Amino acid sequence: MAEDGTPLAHAAPHLCMQKVATSQAYIVVTLVGSSNPNIDSFREAVRFLNLLIDSGEVDFIEDGAFADRLISFIRVASSSSHISSRMTPDSESEMVELLFAIAAKLRQRASIPAAWFRPSFDTKSKRLSQSGLSVPKSEEFPLVYMLLEYVHRDGKVGDFARTGLLYILELAGQADKLEKWIIESELATMMVSGLGALYSQLSSKVSLSYSKDALPPILAFSDVTASDQSGDADPIFCTALQANLATFVSFLNFWQDVLDRCPSADIKATLLDHFNFLFLRPLL
Repeated sequence: MAEDGTPLAHAAPHLCMQKVATSQAYIVVTLVGSSNPNIDSFREAVRFLNLLIDSGEVDFIEDGAFADRLISFIRVASSSSHISSRMTPDSESEMVELLFAIAAKLRQRASIPAAWFRPSFDTKSKRLSQSGLSVPKSEEFPLVYMLLEYVHRDGKVGDFARTGLLYILELAGQADKLEKWIIESELATMMVSGLGALYSQLSSKVSLSYSKDALPPILAFSDVTASDQSGDADPIFCTALQANLATFVSFLNFWQDVLDRCPSADIKATLLDHFNFLFLRPLL
């Protein structure tokens, strides 16, 4: 409750948040965070943006200027060597968590604000297309493409990206424009490419590397011996192989989550076609 007894959901925005919104102070913060070679400045800018999104006092998600500034900030950070070269696992996780936070907010909406989603078949973008200017899919819904850059990663970075993308795909059932855009975008192709890249990291030769005394009973009584090992094969229990296998299985599980939770039959059919023709058939 506010001091005057008004429920917080209907109370006036806090003066600090209102000042940030009207002055667009986030522009200065993000410019400092993306231009300063100190990674701590970048992390503080990410935390500041996350604070604004979670505040609930001012609806920054509906603010087109805020959306454009945040997208530009992440793009600069991802492409700028003075930031990317100093990126730590924690700072990268915080950056992707920011993208996840936006996706989580969009999931709560009846429709996706135009600040984030501007399909080319919509009025404004359609005028650009008719004038001969091509609008890249990555400019129509940049958040999706940013999340796609990290969905194949392991750890918290991959978890945030996969969950954020799943939230957006869940919205396709209530938004025909979004469903059409996803089908026409490179989402399915990029997801298959990520799966193929992870699969290529798995060793093509694996050996059961047991010592003579450690052979499992089922192998000890067979023709297999501890010396039946290929010199160029990776031991099945080596740390690198297990880590790569876990990442591949995690991304494969994400595919299954998408097929289970995406309400659009057309999107699921598109994903399965790409999986079949671009991943499965080349393997077979």
